[in-house]
Amino acid sequence: STPSDPAPSEPEAPTDPGPDESSDDFGDTPPEEPWEYEEGVPEEVAPEPTQVFPAEPEEPDGPDAPVEPDAPMEADLGDVFAG
Repeated sequence: STPSDPAPSEPEAPTDPGPDESSDDFGDTPPEEPWEYEEGVPEEVAPEPTQVFPAEPEEPDGPDAPVEPDAPMEADLGDVFAG
């Protein structure tokens, strides 16, 4: 009954203090961020904003998208007809 009592309290207590104590004592979270940033800055940060940029303009490009494809489509049709 000893393990049964602490069992339900163990997962709840360690869940919160678990990462807190680890990061404070071992600094698992703090070192992970700077470490990833240092090596992931040029590789992870570069692709991150790149994907965010096209994703953001994609929304506003919605109404512009049909206009853009329309122009190339017309040119394609004209080329096909002319050919």
